Amino acid sequence: MAIRVRLGHAAQVDAAVSIYERSNLARRQGVWPNRAARVEGIGGVILDAVLAEAKRRDCSRIHLWTDHDHERSNLLYRSRGFSPTGETAAGEGEWARTI
Repeated sequence: MAIRVRLGHAAQVDAAVSIYERSNLARRQGVWPNRAARVEGIGGVILDAVLAEAKRRDCSRIHLWTDHDHERSNLLYRSRGFSPTGETAAGEGEWARTI
């Protein structure tokens, strides 16, 4: 089974982050220490959830694609054990990780 996560547009990303912030503020009754750092780390939270779901579904390997020059995503992927595969297409590079 393949799980596909597609690139969102800026408006969609902003909306998703807004929902994340509002839900956490509501859950924490308006008090959220380290809010900026947590919002900045939402990509890590999402990727961790994808990894957990892939493991639950007995996936053996995950492949991701990102722009070669997108430093933040490259750092995030590397921090979660992904490595570049060397495969490229249309200015993007593939990253993979065995689960």
